Amino acid sequence: MSENIVIGDVRPRIQAVGDGILSTFVFPFAIFKETDLEVYLDDARQLSGYSVIGAGQSEGGSVIFNVPPPANTVVTLRRYLPIERMSDFAEGGAFHAAVINQELDYLVALSQQNADEIVRSVTLDPTDGDVGLVLPLKEQRANACLIFDNEGVPVAGPNVDEIAQAQTNAGIAKQAAAAAQVSASSAAVERASTETARDLTLSARDQAVSAAQHTFSVFKYTAIGGETALSGPDDHAKTLIYTPGVVIVDMNGALWEEGTDYLASDGVSITGFAPLYAGDVVTIRAFGSFSVTAEMDAIVAEGVNQVANVQAEGATQAAVVQAEGTTQTANMQTYAQQMADIVNNIYDGAFFEMDDNGDFMPTLSPVYSETYELDINGDIQPL
Repeated sequence: MSENIVIGDVRPRIQAVGDGILSTFVFPFAIFKETDLEVYLDDARQLSGYSVIGAGQSEGGSVIFNVPPPANTVVTLRRYLPIERMSDFAEGGAFHAAVINQELDYLVALSQQNADEIVRSVTLDPTDGDVGLVLPLKEQRANACLIFDNEGVPVAGPNVDEIAQAQTNAGIAKQAAAAAQVSASSAAVERASTETARDLTLSARDQAVSAAQHTFSVFKYTAIGGETALSGPDDHAKTLIYTPGVVIVDMNGALWEEGTDYLASDGVSITGFAPLYAGDVVTIRAFGSFSVTAEMDAIVAEGVNQVANVQAEGATQAAVVQAEGTTQTANMQTYAQQMADIVNNIYDGAFFEMDDNGDFMPTLSPVYSETYELDINGDIQPL
């Protein structure tokens, strides 16, 4: 190991994505010995199957795998040092610069290691006020969610049984909502044509929103270094496809300008940009297009049919009521005329009897037992 090793301002951790071909992966930070480097494929730590080159070099080194990692495998390399001190300086003994430099280098490397762990931990924002972040006791937080009270202090939340019960209640509520929706749909059929048209328009809107949500795709590529074009499967095995003119591209969060920083014209690749460095992340957001003309035509046609059915049913019922009313009116007119004739003594001195319908009929002689006559006041009296 060199005595002139320098611990630069470099984060002691790096990631790359394998392509199934590349077997050498570079790390830019210094390590003291080979065992200081931890190697992971996805989330599994590797203890063999590779070799480390560059221990004791300020500029870092590389890991060479015996077999190239499979495509889309995330390769993680990090320096991890045990927190220990193996040296000691004797009182009045020799004081060698190389020894003290190595001790100081080791301390700086440990500080970088701790800083990396802190960055990847839950911490308070620099502008946030002080608050105690001590976790609840183990017995309180076991099988429970961690939530924060109105002061921002972590407390034990609902346990797994309470969450399961809430999920059950949510399922019941969902079923009730579905039943209510069915009832609402049944009621809507019997409403006026304006309400029917309104419901159908809302349904068309929902279909349009659903269609729009399925016309947006995101593709992510993590560079291994040197790429000047991107196409095919991304980090998540999604094959790049887009509509030219409606695509947004950024690298490491910085937005690229189409035509200046890159070209996107064939719908399946992004080209024309400067070579990427290992670990660069390029994100491509592709927007599509959609049409709901056919769906809208079908919905409008259905609405027209429903309105026609409602109108036809209403016309039929109106005709029945009108016919019934005409018949009853005629019967009432006939009965009224009969009563008027009786009151006006048109049948004065005659006898009356009740026919099969219960109406009064004049007769010249009392033939039936249920026979009536008019008295001197014009009132009907039994004979």
